[in-house]
Amino acid sequence: MSLLQTNASLSEWLEYIESVHPSEIEMGLRRVRTVAERMGLLEAMAERQVITIAGTNGKGSCVASLEALFAAHPQKPTFAAYTSPHFLHFNERIRLNGKPAPDRAVCDAFAAIDSARADISLSYFEFATLAALHVFAEAGSEYVILEVGLGGRLDAVNIIDADVAIVTSIALDHQDWLGSDLQQIGREKAGIFRGGRVAISASLDMPSSVEECARELGAKHWQASQHFDYRCEAGHLSVKLGEREFAMSKPGLPIPSVVAALLSVDVLGMWPGDESVAQAFRHIQLTGRCQRVSWQGRELILDVAHNPAASEHLQAQLSEDRNVRSFLVLGAMADKDLPGIIQPWVGQIERAFACDLPNTPRAATAKLLYSELAAAGIQAQEAETVEQAMSVLSDVSAVGDRIIIMGSFFTVAAALSYLDGTE
Repeated sequence: MSLLQTNASLSEWLEYIESVHPSEIEMGLRRVRTVAERMGLLEAMAERQVITIAGTNGKGSCVASLEALFAAHPQKPTFAAYTSPHFLHFNERIRLNGKPAPDRAVCDAFAAIDSARADISLSYFEFATLAALHVFAEAGSEYVILEVGLGGRLDAVNIIDADVAIVTSIALDHQDWLGSDLQQIGREKAGIFRGGRVAISASLDMPSSVEECARELGAKHWQASQHFDYRCEAGHLSVKLGEREFAMSKPGLPIPSVVAALLSVDVLGMWPGDESVAQAFRHIQLTGRCQRVSWQGRELILDVAHNPAASEHLQAQLSEDRNVRSFLVLGAMADKDLPGIIQPWVGQIERAFACDLPNTPRAATAKLLYSELAAAGIQAQEAETVEQAMSVLSDVSAVGDRIIIMGSFFTVAAALSYLDGTE
């Protein structure tokens, strides 16, 4: 049982939930579902329209697209979103109508969970997931958007039966948990599909196991290039969603994620209108996803790309500006495909900074990152922290240069914290 008082602060609760489970990640739904049932959360979510999003890359962009579309709808529906991890503040994970939930609401949720769980041990992510569901139920949100943390089939989010389930993309990542075969990974992520409900496969190169899983489950499957289509030409995005055809300026987010969001609101009967859709995406920018920030006359690109597919996508987005001198700040987890993450930047970078990520046990050391960069032929130097790398870059880079900061949520969070302190 909890030793916390009912008026404990959010920081106290977070310290507590980090300490009550022996492992950071534990796949499986039995424990978290039992607690959710005790709290009445499964019934509460059954009363709402739920969209669940899985995928190797592009999940956060799909969530952001959905939030923008609901916010732009003339009927002003209430909506909520759960994402992970956060950058600077835990409340970023639990949002109501696009804004972080108040501390008090999150603390009340933790207290309710702690009371309901009794002797059941919950991981940090399971606590966070249940807290989000409790906050959304208390707020009465009409539409609930849930981002899968890892995989899909055994992720805590999957205790909820989604009305629309989206798989954005499939690539190699988290092989220790999901396997090293794309077909196997696809099946794990397609585990969020439900019989008789809408399932969307967003990317054009989805492994066949995703469609097979949808068919086995009896889901109403929408596969890109088969049941809907999209293309980008001359800075414009054209979309065909069944009978609906639509075009707008190319948004600054991954196109499959955007199109999946568009299809979702359409099948839910919540199309905001063509002009409202175009307006929703006109200035959309997501923290840590090709996020552009002006800093001392330099352009910072902040991106959480932490696998080869995401790194290649980021490099492709920036490849049009070949005449810009670019620097790379890299911090990543040791269990990632580091050569694959680095390879797209060969010949593109003036100098790279290999960064330690202090207090992050899974992180690759600066020494290891330096050796991988050097092996790829990229001039590099070690940095004790991301902040140190940026401090050095303020001297060695010049106005008009580009600085790409990538490799992990921890890397981007450190950069954001540094920028917050230098404003």
